[in-house]
Amino acid sequence: MPKLGSFDLRHGLVLAPILDVTTSPFRKLCFKYGADMAFEPMVWTNYILMATQKFLDSVVTRPEEHPLGFQLITTRPEQVKPALDVLESLPYDLYDLNVGCPSRNVTKLGAGGALLGNLPLLEEIVAEMAKHAVKPFSLKIRVGLSTSDALLPVLQLAKDHGADFVTIHARTVSQGYGGTADWSLIHLAKNKFPDIPIVGNGDVRSPENARDLLDTFSCEGVMIGRTAMKNPRIFQSCAAFLEQKSLPSIAHREIFTDFLEFLQDTLADQKVRPFDLRAVRGTLQNFCSGFPLARRLRMEINNLTSTEELRAFATRMLDESDPIEINSPRPG
Repeated sequence: MPKLGSFDLRHGLVLAPILDVTTSPFRKLCFKYGADMAFEPMVWTNYILMATQKFLDSVVTRPEEHPLGFQLITTRPEQVKPALDVLESLPYDLYDLNVGCPSRNVTKLGAGGALLGNLPLLEEIVAEMAKHAVKPFSLKIRVGLSTSDALLPVLQLAKDHGADFVTIHARTVSQGYGGTADWSLIHLAKNKFPDIPIVGNGDVRSPENARDLLDTFSCEGVMIGRTAMKNPRIFQSCAAFLEQKSLPSIAHREIFTDFLEFLQDTLADQKVRPFDLRAVRGTLQNFCSGFPLARRLRMEINNLTSTEELRAFATRMLDESDPIEINSPRPG
């Protein structure tokens, strides 16, 4: 059983935090199918402190979501303690610092991945987390801005300040989500810092990929993001593979059953978190990846303009889907 800091995880399978995607209903599905840990996607410390009641009113979690982390993003060390004080009353099990977001809207503010180019500021922020977090804390990083030069210094920083674990997305910030994740850098990290639990991230598209990161690269955990967006049952496939069981077949109609559950939970949350039709429509489009005629389905979904139409579409597909099965999500 993998041990990630103070957390004993059955298989070490972690859902990545993805803004506007890994909401509570989506996380619930992923836990249902075998995810061992998930995170609330990045929230700015400034927002937590300047709009505290609005922030608190927007928080939605479910009993099925544990352990559940909360990911902070900031450039302000002095905001870390008061933000953590606000979070302390909420049902999160750990805190994570975003040191990897490649979005230009984030990096131009000096946050996320940009912190890899400002290690003195990063150390100030991490020191504040270490000093004031009463729950475990972690860092989610990339390997550097345009090269991997920041990787080892950041791991040393994490070790010096007692981070419970570090998630390494094995790309540079400048790569965005293009190119290939360089897992050899994860191997380097484990060799240089064997005492730091590492979660490997980047290009985890199959159960075999998960096994390789856990076994060959000696990671304590594997974080899955974009593949899970298309099919939360990837966690079920990974768990079965790691237990040397037969991979579960996934009938197309089961995907639409998942979506209807997701839609019902999302609608139930809209009193505290406004319903985002575009985001929910995007989730349904993601779920259709790998289907025959997926492009046509995505175009049809793009024309749906209400929750009633979303529900009707999924119900129709549930009734009409043939029993074709898929064993793992396919890119695209």
